[in-house]
Amino acid sequence: METQSHKNLTLANWNANSICNKKIELIQFLYSHQIDILCVTETHLKEKNKIFIPGYTIYRKDRQTIKGGGVLIAIKSNLTHYPINTPTSINLESVAINVEIGNKPWLIIAAYKSPCQKLCANSLKNQR
Repeated sequence: METQSHKNLTLANWNANSICNKKIELIQFLYSHQIDILCVTETHLKEKNKIFIPGYTIYRKDRQTIKGGGVLIAIKSNLTHYPINTPTSINLESVAINVEIGNKPWLIIAAYKSPCQKLCANSLKNQR
């Protein structure tokens, strides 16, 4: 894997409200704005939904029960990164990666809490 060191990265956050019918729009956005790391909330993806973006590695956590929700991180494949486990929570969905930027690790988290759910303090604690 080729690695690349960036002083300036372009990060973006997008609440998709379902990515299923917006994949082309997503890819165009990534390429036209030269996004290095994209966090997406409300993906509405299920395990059966495949998503591939050339040049990017995708990390996601799909909602397992009722429809909606879900989070995703798309990162350029040539950046040094690895996934981080996040605590399982009933009311907070999250996916995380560690990215090496200038030889320093940066934690990137995509998180989503449904507006009709209360956030429990335990959801924010570092549970290893």
